[in-house]
Amino acid sequence: MNWKVKAYTQKFAAGLPESIGYRLYYGLQKLHGTFKPDRLMPRLGVARQIVELVRRCGRTVAGKVFFELGTGWTCGTPLGLWLCGAGKVITVDLNPYLKESLVLGELHHLTTHLEEVQRLFGDDGQSVVFLERLTYLCKRAPRTLADLWALTGMEYRPCYDARKTELPDHAVDFYFSWYVLQHIPVDDLRAVWKECARILHPEGLAVHCVDAGDQFTRADPSLSAINFLQFDAATWKRYAGNRFAWHNRLRASDHLALASELSFEILHVERKVDESSLKLIHGGFPLHPDFRGKTPEDLATIRLVFTAAKKGPSGSH
Repeated sequence: MNWKVKAYTQKFAAGLPESIGYRLYYGLQKLHGTFKPDRLMPRLGVARQIVELVRRCGRTVAGKVFFELGTGWTCGTPLGLWLCGAGKVITVDLNPYLKESLVLGELHHLTTHLEEVQRLFGDDGQSVVFLERLTYLCKRAPRTLADLWALTGMEYRPCYDARKTELPDHAVDFYFSWYVLQHIPVDDLRAVWKECARILHPEGLAVHCVDAGDQFTRADPSLSAINFLQFDAATWKRYAGNRFAWHNRLRASDHLALASELSFEILHVERKVDESSLKLIHGGFPLHPDFRGKTPEDLATIRLVFTAAKKGPSGSH
């Protein structure tokens, strides 16, 4: 599909009354094969990556409170964290995307592929807590989202403003998101970071993965991952200025600088640089002036994973 066709389709859906727009957007996603039960495994894999990142920074998962920014359509990552021993997982989303039918379909896939799930988690998949919780999940076989929440203690909060969570100070041990920060306008993102600093425990961590590439490449493979860096703000807003397509186009350095500006110390960083985009930049890609002060590697970074801790006496490292 040509990326502009997708852009205008999303813009049309976003302009409809919300109840209709969300149903249409879900239908379009389903039409293009976005929702398949076997896609649970990558989401569970995210949980394992988060656990590994947390441990790399000297923290433990058992009994801790996790806060997920941006639930999405299913809850594989919170479920994976619960299996690994998390005490509580709160998952929130500005949009009411979560679909009961998708969650139950993935649960069925999980309970019929137990060995694959255990292998995915490595040594954690053989731990006493993991096996006990996995057995309990299979035995109870939740039939509704309400059953799943009651069974696991997970909390799902849709239509939620992460700029003002109303949670107590220091209520969260680990605050995380996966492919979400790029969807938040810069001013709102700054407010989200401030709220994160308030609710995060002094010894807590923020763990984020950012998709910094042009996401229209998923519909149009002929597109470069830096295609959107040629447009001015007004033009880009015409294409993607809606709740289904918004991308703030921040580069990796911008995300790290914003976290540092708002009292976080960056502990660990992983970057994926797209080589084809790097070649385009060196070959004279028509970058908009807003992006010309960045290094080629920064511009061509399409994936950023980083872990941060609060600065200060008890949060310094």
